Amino acid sequence: MSTTEAPVTAPTDERPRHVVAVLADADGSTVAFDALVNEVLRREYRGDRDPADHRRAVANALHFEILPRFDSRGVLTHDSGRDVVRFDRDRVAAIEAGAESGLDAGPSAAFRPPSPREVTASQRF
Repeated sequence: MSTTEAPVTAPTDERPRHVVAVLADADGSTVAFDALVNEVLRREYRGDRDPADHRRAVANALHFEILPRFDSRGVLTHDSGRDVVRFDRDRVAAIEAGAESGLDAGPSAAFRPPSPREVTASQRF
């Protein structure tokens, strides 16, 4: 397998659950993005890698995958200009209680980008 065909590992299933738990524990209906990242990191960090690298991975996963997934379901909005996450407390509580699913239908555990052969001529630059 070439480097262009290497699987890209999606965040663990626990990370979205950590996000829901952090939001459920928050006062009010907003949380600073950095505070969310730090709390998710605190919940999942086990000392097995560099903390700065792990924090960067958490921030990227939240910004590019997890928060957009929740946003598409109307659970929250991420105002990246202000670095604030606004969320619907009732929806978060329903997800946490298992009454509503906000965690499914995300990317598969091992997403493989298309190989150069799979890219059509119209997609090439």
